[in-house]
Amino acid sequence: MPFDDRLYEYDRNNQFHEAAVRQGAYLYRLTSPTHCSIEHVLSGKGPLYSSEEGRFNAPQQITTYCANNVLVCLAEVLFHTYERAIRSIERRLDYAFIRRCLVAERFLVVLRIEEIPDLVHIDSEGVTVDFDARMRGAASVLPRATYKLFQDFHNSVRRRQKKGILYPSARHSRDVCFALFYDETARVITESYAAVPVTIRLIAENQDLAGNPRDFSPFTDKIHPTMGHYEFHDPAQLMDLVSKGEINPPDLPVSGMLDFVRRPYRSYPGGAVCRIA
Repeated sequence: MPFDDRLYEYDRNNQFHEAAVRQGAYLYRLTSPTHCSIEHVLSGKGPLYSSEEGRFNAPQQITTYCANNVLVCLAEVLFHTYERAIRSIERRLDYAFIRRCLVAERFLVVLRIEEIPDLVHIDSEGVTVDFDARMRGAASVLPRATYKLFQDFHNSVRRRQKKGILYPSARHSRDVCFALFYDETARVITESYAAVPVTIRLIAENQDLAGNPRDFSPFTDKIHPTMGHYEFHDPAQLMDLVSKGEINPPDLPVSGMLDFVRRPYRSYPGGAVCRIA
């Protein structure tokens, strides 16, 4: 079954906040080898092992973050890889640990799901009346990794027993993300599951964007603050999924330099990814 944007049900005019993911919709998640299996990818248990809050979760609180666009997933993880590296320098952690923070090995998980109703579309007029008057517009894509505003909001949504939040990415200006509040493993359509290995890599500020990412030290070079590199290790596996219509965007490059800040694109996805010459 190919990707179908109509299966993500929310008000594109940003008025009503009621939203749902309909039967057969694709979700994409970029996650660690520990959480990429079909038993764990939508369990929401990743935050249980973290003492830090996320955008829509408290420490040790079940939440799954995913999207309906692969580039959104890549941009989100690139940003958090950058934040981790910067925090490691600020906290004066070991040299070897800081160098390891520049690269992350992940899996792109591709799957279809059964219907998930009762979601809240954050960037909507209805949210400002029913939940929080501050939330839509600029606040919905607040770029800083400080989440006080969102903690108040997601607690309000959880108290009303909603199943999650649909929201625009703060790192990429196409399509939408999801924060799911419950273990949704039972909703995975098992025959649709695939996991593709991918390397996420930070780059130096003076990196040639037309060339391969070079090794660098953050103690002699500056880390690029808005762009990084990704590369899928099994192009044949990725292209097989593309040929079946299971990837959004359908002409996703196998590798390239990708922004992790929002901006408009003159073409897509070509205008979003700088491909290696």
